[in-house]
Amino acid sequence: MRLINLFLGILFVSSTLQAGPLQVVTSTMDLANIAASIGKDRVSVVSLTSGAQDLHQVDARPSMVARVHQADIVVRIGMDLDSWMDSIMDAAKNPRARLGKPGYVDASLHIKKLQIPQGKIDGSMGDIHIFGNPHYWLDPENGKVIAKSILDALIAISPQEKAFFVHNYTAYVQELDGKIINWKSALKPYKGMKILTFHRGWPYFAERFGFSVLGEIEPKPGIPPSPGHLLSLIAQVKRDRIQFIIAAPYDNLRACEKVAKDAGIPLLVLATSAGGMTGVVNYTDIFDYSVKQITTKVSL
Repeated sequence: MRLINLFLGILFVSSTLQAGPLQVVTSTMDLANIAASIGKDRVSVVSLTSGAQDLHQVDARPSMVARVHQADIVVRIGMDLDSWMDSIMDAAKNPRARLGKPGYVDASLHIKKLQIPQGKIDGSMGDIHIFGNPHYWLDPENGKVIAKSILDALIAISPQEKAFFVHNYTAYVQELDGKIINWKSALKPYKGMKILTFHRGWPYFAERFGFSVLGEIEPKPGIPPSPGHLLSLIAQVKRDRIQFIIAAPYDNLRACEKVAKDAGIPLLVLATSAGGMTGVVNYTDIFDYSVKQITTKVSL
């Protein structure tokens, strides 16, 4: 009888857990926002990072391990940008969300990847990502790819809610499509402009909206610029008629300001993630903010 009662108790606890919202843990705020847009009240979503953090500089914490241990689904940026997640996943020992399981989502899996390094790679090249440039979410078209990967995981874990998730996914993609048309229209007069960026984090954004990135303030990824490098960039701006600089809020803005001021071009500090700047709450706010900055601060 005790064994039967214990078995019934386990069934009761299991059904109680399944009746509640799915626990979704993401490595970034953008992934969290997209997951919440599809799952709505059927999910409880937590991001392990804030939108204001540089994803290259995240320290794993015990609280993150606890979150991942309890998760039904874990969603990662992938491409080794959130490699700090590896130790968290190992420590969490969550069988539902390990590589190869339905609850494990690498959002980069179906992305068309840019800047995959060729040939020999070593430390002298700076902070090189061997799987390609991982800042793919800064192309809003890739937001739809991310959404589809999350949708598939939600359906796999909770198939009885498939119609609900598909409805929300379809509405989200339709809304994003409409916004992409508006963003591209607003930036069409700026297409072809030459720019500098602080970090090699904007190729997807530049390709989508037609900008030409001619260089970075960092001489190599993750390497601080020297005074000599900054002087060479100032000369390049004048020689190549570069029209503005893009940086993230957590970048070395003093170096960017030096080049911008001495070369006489605007410096645009753009949001790279939901929650990363005042007024940038959702994934789509990244592009609303960026488009407004470019169209109001860059002269045609």
